[in-house]
Amino acid sequence: MIIDTHSPYHRLLLILLILFFISGCQSLQPFTSPDPSLTLAAEQAVVKGDHLSAARQYEALAANSYGDQQSEFYLKAAKAYWHAKQTDKVPMILAALPDKLSFSHQFSADILRANIALSADDASGALRLLTQYTANELTPQQQRTLYQTRLQAYQATDNWLEQAHQHLALTPLLNDDAKEKNQQALWHTLSKLPANVLDLFNPGEPPNRESGWFALAYIVQAYQRKPDVFAVAIEDWKRSYPNHPAPDSLYNEAITHQHFVPEDLKRIAVLLPEAGPYAAVAKAIRDGISAAHFTANKPQLQLEFITLPAEPYQQTTSILTAYQQAIDSKAQLVIGPLDKTEIKQLSQQRLLPVPILALNQLLQTPNIHQLFQFGLNPQHDVHTIARQAWQQGHRRAAMIIPNTPWAERLAQHFEDIWLSQGGIITDKGSYIETDNDFSVTIKPLLGLTSSQYRHQQIERTIGRTTQFEPRRRDDIDFIFMLARPDKARQLIPQLKYHRSGQLPILSTSHAYNGQDDRQNIDLHQLFIANIPWAFPTIASQDPAYINLQQHPDSRLIQYLRFYALGVDAYRLSQRLHHFNTPDAEPLYFDGATGLLTVHNDGVIERDLSWGQFRQSKIKLLHSPNELLYFE
Repeated sequence: MIIDTHSPYHRLLLILLILFFISGCQSLQPFTSPDPSLTLAAEQAVVKGDHLSAARQYEALAANSYGDQQSEFYLKAAKAYWHAKQTDKVPMILAALPDKLSFSHQFSADILRANIALSADDASGALRLLTQYTANELTPQQQRTLYQTRLQAYQATDNWLEQAHQHLALTPLLNDDAKEKNQQALWHTLSKLPANVLDLFNPGEPPNRESGWFALAYIVQAYQRKPDVFAVAIEDWKRSYPNHPAPDSLYNEAITHQHFVPEDLKRIAVLLPEAGPYAAVAKAIRDGISAAHFTANKPQLQLEFITLPAEPYQQTTSILTAYQQAIDSKAQLVIGPLDKTEIKQLSQQRLLPVPILALNQLLQTPNIHQLFQFGLNPQHDVHTIARQAWQQGHRRAAMIIPNTPWAERLAQHFEDIWLSQGGIITDKGSYIETDNDFSVTIKPLLGLTSSQYRHQQIERTIGRTTQFEPRRRDDIDFIFMLARPDKARQLIPQLKYHRSGQLPILSTSHAYNGQDDRQNIDLHQLFIANIPWAFPTIASQDPAYINLQQHPDSRLIQYLRFYALGVDAYRLSQRLHHFNTPDAEPLYFDGATGLLTVHNDGVIERDLSWGQFRQSKIKLLHSPNELLYFE
């Protein structure tokens, strides 16, 4: 066809066609890519933690970009504003996104919107945004982000079951360190669910890993107060779920700090020897338990006495055999043993199906499942003395002790306590227990040797003899003394002879054998920490003490502390159900051996009574500053 270019109409049509082709060619030209240096600067700002700067740079890059690249920059800007805690900016940036986004960009935008909802306490709104996503359409990184965001939402609503599901889904997506923390969080979450829910919503069957977690949590929740059933259930679980990642420590810890003693006891087994080095002591304890039981008038409660071998060191399995005998006889509580070696053997058992009230204490071994530790620990004497001395206003202590291992241990314990509360140890002297003259120890301790040396220097200086009376040092507030009864009766007169004067002397119960002896006149003015039963005004009011006095073969005075230990052990057994509740508060109990404090970790401490000798009689003091007699 020939176009007549001379016609005005055709000439206009030709111009329009040329302009159309020119504009079409321009639209096919590619847009200019953003400067790579600007993109790098924004990325570096993110690495440095300068999220606000990064957000602004990404926002500027988005303004000069198009299509998917623009959406990418807007999403990065929104994320950076979120991390910079500029949350009000995030919705504005997200609003700039086009209606249609790629799947990856839509997921990122919804995660941000979900986080905004969570920050506004709208957990339900956050979950609605994430409902559409399933694991099979997401990359591993996106799956991890999804589960972590859902987890936050379920935590906000205390939905423990769904939290557990998110933890389970997260597990295979994490590195080892993060996986361990996630497993601990999973276990904490499962522990919040009751046993019936764990059983009903178990997500699978053995040996499924997820099912194993629910099954294990069910066992702990259902049987943690039934150790014998628990042990069997755990063995069954291990067979059903071999190679399960749950470490033993998880479920062991769940029962390690638990105690369960029936409130209405029907049967108690007592494990004590009848022969050997502990025979006399064990008999006193056994008689004390029987006296407490008789005066408690509880006919429904039966006592079973199981005899232990005389030499526990030679038969390492005997205590375990005796303990099993107690279990087989349906005992609900065991009192004993007395020997530390036997207590240690029991403490090393993985499970103790029947709770034990041991009659001695191991060092630094609290929190043993089903084991209570009660005994006549001499460190309790030291604690009482330190507290009483401090309350009397004393700050500077001198110590006089025998050079024996037991005394060195107690002296060190006293020194540690005294220094920790701000006291001062001015001096310490040790004596030989077989000696009778202690002047070689007492004189330096009281500063008499230094006084005599200064006097000799003065006489040499002036060249003549002068009258002299040694002077005691004045930087001592009291004397802490460790001594057996016979040595205490020797030390106190010698201390006074060497001018101890009005210095208070404080001692442990070792200084008094409990006998009403006129020789105790030498203990005059001595302050002493002792069990309540050592004071007649207390002991004479106790029905168990009165009952023991009536026994013709009783050696009540000689083994007083051990009779009292048996009485307290029986009476404690009636109160230990207090600790069936986890995190129970300490239990306080006025006992024959002291004011008892039973802690949740099973350790029982004693605060002893405080007394002073007047002439040959021990008298109870009702306050630290009470002085019965002081010349």
